[in-house]
Amino acid sequence: MSFAELDAEWTRMAGGKPSKSVTLTGVRDNWPVMGNPTVKAAQTIRYEKYPGGAPFPAWWFAILIGTMAWGIYDGGKGHWGTSPISKSWLWIFDAFLVLAVLGMGLDTLVTVNGTYINYGTVKGLEHNGHLRQWAAFLKENLGINFAWAMVLTDVLEGMILLISWYYGRKERNLVSLVSMFALGGAHWFSGFATWDKGIWETLQGLPLFLKQLAGTSREFQGGGPQTVVGVV
Repeated sequence: MSFAELDAEWTRMAGGKPSKSVTLTGVRDNWPVMGNPTVKAAQTIRYEKYPGGAPFPAWWFAILIGTMAWGIYDGGKGHWGTSPISKSWLWIFDAFLVLAVLGMGLDTLVTVNGTYINYGTVKGLEHNGHLRQWAAFLKENLGINFAWAMVLTDVLEGMILLISWYYGRKERNLVSLVSMFALGGAHWFSGFATWDKGIWETLQGLPLFLKQLAGTSREFQGGGPQTVVGVV
């Protein structure tokens, strides 16, 4: 069951009134009123603190660092038997780098503004658990808000992009080019798959984004831990 379906179920049980800022903790805490639940193998996110403190997303961080280390070690040589790209087509590496960085930046803009504007609703939740943990960990331990946490994420992934671009272009490696396209394309897709605004309207949100970088934030922006829930 999706987050939207869970929210719709909560709205139905609330008499058809939109849940607005009411979170799904209401479904969890009001069984006597709503009847006996049928527990589903579904998870949702609550706007609250992680019990015992936010865990550091070690596996996600290790993958990023490992990818960087491998990229430097491999040096764009590749081991897939592909032929070097013609020198006349090296500009594609530059174009893909620009597109990937733009996609990454717009994804961050959409994520930061979306979680701020829609705070307290299902629409304002960040569905990637490692990003929620990363943001909460940085806030609890370093005082960094959600917006800066997402920017630091871009710094880490940007290093992967630059490594792929530099060594891939140097060796004219097709696999490096595909990797850049995959990472950049994923950001373009994930950034706008759940976003209902166009590029221009998205860019108009830059002042709000900069305001958050200046310190404005929500208490549990992005959401907190996942919990198995039941629905009637």
